[in-house]
Amino acid sequence: MSHAEPSVPPASPPAVTRRGLLKVSGMAGAGLLLSLSAAVPASAAVPVSLSAAEARLILQVAAVGAVFPVAFPAFGETGPASSRVTMARLAPAVRRLSAVRLSSVRAGLAELTGAGMLDVAPQRLLDGITLLSNSSGSPLTPVVALAIATVSTHFDPNADAAAQVWIGGLREMHRRGVRPLIGSRTVTRP
Repeated sequence: MSHAEPSVPPASPPAVTRRGLLKVSGMAGAGLLLSLSAAVPASAAVPVSLSAAEARLILQVAAVGAVFPVAFPAFGETGPASSRVTMARLAPAVRRLSAVRLSSVRAGLAELTGAGMLDVAPQRLLDGITLLSNSSGSPLTPVVALAIATVSTHFDPNADAAAQVWIGGLREMHRRGVRPLIGSRTVTRP
């Protein structure tokens, strides 16, 4: 007499919860803080500037990053992260960019602009960044790195680590079919 094994339904991937996303992001962020590279010395920086439209778009990306998935940490700076999304903070971050990095930032900004992301609502921008970050060869990492360095002077606009953590979270949400929402305690499946 043979005993048939009960059939077990295939396991579905676990749902992405806000708590799970924050836990993974927090662990990655802690590792990032331990490995932060030194800022680019002033002698290595190239005096550069962005066009008015490019600067506006960087500030829009910084405003989204300041609140998603949670309010960006203060790291000893005054005011909420959203209050630090200013042209006065962007200018020194841009001056810290290497010439090569500036070119990469402009390529990413051109991709965002080409996708119609300039001067859109924050949620639409987050949706656009999520979709564009999933395309092969997307140059959004330098854009996000500059946005992060605008919100927090503790980050180097020439370094990819923090931007890769944020974009990686968006990619993972997209892979799981979850739409990131600004200002929500939950995320939804489209």
